[in-house]
Amino acid sequence: MRNTEVIKGVKTIAQYKIMQFINQNFYPETLEIELIDGQTVKGTDRTGESMIFRWNEEKKIVETEG
Repeated sequence: MRNTEVIKGVKTIAQYKIMQFINQNFYPETLEIELIDGQTVKGTDRTGESMIFRWNEEKKIVETEG
C-alpha cells in the first residue's frame, strides 16, 4: 500500500499513529508502505531507499531509523 491522505489498512493504534506521522512528513503516494508488526512500519521510496518507523509507547512518539 502507499501513503495517502486517508489512513486505511492499519491494524493497530500504533500503526495509525505512524501513518499520521508519515502523512505529516511525506507527500502522498511517495512511499510504499509495509506493515512489519503492530509497532513498526517500513516505508520505501521510488529509488528503493527504506526507512523504518517505530511507535515508542513510553514516549508517545514515532522513532525512525534508516
